[in-house]
Formats: sequence, structure tokens, C-alpha cells
Amino acid sequence: MTRDELTRALPEDLASRDYRDEELDRLLFYAETLLKWNRAMNLVGPMDLSRLASELLSDSLRLADFLRQISPDFSGLAWDVGAGAGIPGIPLRIFWQNGSYIMIESREKRALFIAHILELLKLPRATVLRDRVEKYIKTNPVRPQCVLSRAFLPWPELLKLFAPILDGFLVILANTAPPPMDWRILGESSYPSAGKTRWIWALSPRFL
Repeated sequence: MTRDELTRALPEDLASRDYRDEELDRLLFYAETLLKWNRAMNLVGPMDLSRLASELLSDSLRLADFLRQISPDFSGLAWDVGAGAGIPGIPLRIFWQNGSYIMIESREKRALFIAHILELLKLPRATVLRDRVEKYIKTNPVRPQCVLSRAFLPWPELLKLFAPILDGFLVILANTAPPPMDWRILGESSYPSAGKTRWIWALSPRFL
């Protein structure tokens, strides 16, 4: 796989951007390694380069844009809950390196994969923690300023879980626009993905 093959597999608006060689090399390494491990461990289900780039990597790139817009000076602690095989966290961290970033994943194979990638890519201030999110919340006194969720829990359960401990905003990658809710909507963005519309929401408890 080459840099050109990778960028051509991205949606057109992302493929036409100017990327630094270092960014593309890191993204390429992650994509190749994920596809290789996936054949042995089924980390993300049936997957090829085209689908990986158009559906998964593109989410991360758009999330990086979104975070730069809603919090350009972010310097706090971000939790990526239910981090899976590093989507969106690892590609996101290649392009968005603000603050500190903890990927929390309870499943051993996926946590080991993330740790392997992080060790080789040397992404700044990015770590993986193998633990259940609910347990980590109870045992860890440090409050996150940002929590990101791609497919961890339905949004009502996320709001209930993080309202008591969140010291900033919650970002959700979703398949619908944000519905009316008690939380304040800080920003939202939509984009086409695999013939559907994907959304990113940023929410904050109203008492903050």
C-alpha cells in the first residue's frame, strides 16, 4: 500500500487535502497493521482498505476538524471510551494532538493492539488503559475535560454516566442529528459516509 493509494481511498474532500508526509506515513502504518491483525483477530469485522478509509479513517479526520473548531485551545485530558481497535483515537491523534489522550478499552486483544501501535508510532501524550469505563470512573479521581464516544453506549446512557464527572464536553459520533435534551449543544457537524449521513455532536451539561 502506498500513500497515494491510501489518500485515493478517502472521500474526495479528504483525499484532496495537503497532508504532511509524516502524517500519511503514520496513517498508512496504522491502516496496514490494522488490516493485518484484523485477519487474525477480527478486531473490526470484515474490512478492506476502501472501507477502512471511507468509513473509519474518514470519521477520525472529520473529528479532528470538529475538535479544532469547537475547542481550538484544548489542553486538558480527553478520554476515548470503548476505544476498540483505535478508531477514532489513533488516526485522530495523528492529526489532533492537543492535551492528553487516554484510550479506555476493556477487551484484551484490542487493548494490546492499541498498545502495540502507540509504542511504534510514538504519538504524543497518548496512552491506552485496559479497564471497564464504569470501573475507571469510580476509581479515578481525575476528571476529564473531554470524553469521546464512537459506539460505546446509546447517548442517553452516556449522558447519565458522565454527567457527574465531566469537567468539559462530551463528543459523540452518531447516525442522527442531536435530539432535544437537557444538555447544551456546543456544536454539531454532518457528512456523508457509506451512503448515509454521519453526525458529530459536542455536548456540555447545562450546569457547567
